[in-house]
Amino acid sequence: MINAVRTEDLNCSISLNLSHVGSVVASGLGYRNANCIASAAADAGREVMILMEGSDRADNIYATYARLHTDARRANVGITVPAKLHRTASDLPKLMAHPGRIRLVKGAFLEPEQVAYSRNSPELAACYRRFATELLTTGHKCSIATHDRFVQEDLTSLITRLGIEPRHYEFESLIGLGTEEIDGLRQRGFPTREY
Repeated sequence: MINAVRTEDLNCSISLNLSHVGSVVASGLGYRNANCIASAAADAGREVMILMEGSDRADNIYATYARLHTDARRANVGITVPAKLHRTASDLPKLMAHPGRIRLVKGAFLEPEQVAYSRNSPELAACYRRFATELLTTGHKCSIATHDRFVQEDLTSLITRLGIEPRHYEFESLIGLGTEEIDGLRQRGFPTREY
């Protein structure tokens, strides 16, 4: 697939769940397979994005991500971080120690209250804004992955006010959920990606 992406010169990244490449069989197996993919992607000049799964897999996912940066020096590997998990406040600074893109999502998995904020809670919206602001103002490479137009407007205002360079961020939309907001952001000059 990566060879096809390179041949066709497609502007895309490679996304994967670590569980799909063996991490639930053994964390070392997931690491080795992810490293193989990341190596091929680096040779093709492409980014790899590790997706988040349920909170019960977060420790292994974050450890594998860190290992890909520290042991294998894979600067082209990014990580998906769900704002809804209570642990994200302490996880985010550790993840920002690595140069990979951080894809900030609200979080799609159903989780118990003791682990995560509910999907439509004001706490989740506040956390998302706080984490996105931290990523944007520090210049850490990030994807702002939300369809919430109020959050998008708050963050575009911040970006405009502070003059944050487009090379550090992109707004992201999921295919199939409509493109009106993301098209509007692109027309206003903000970098976007349909995922």
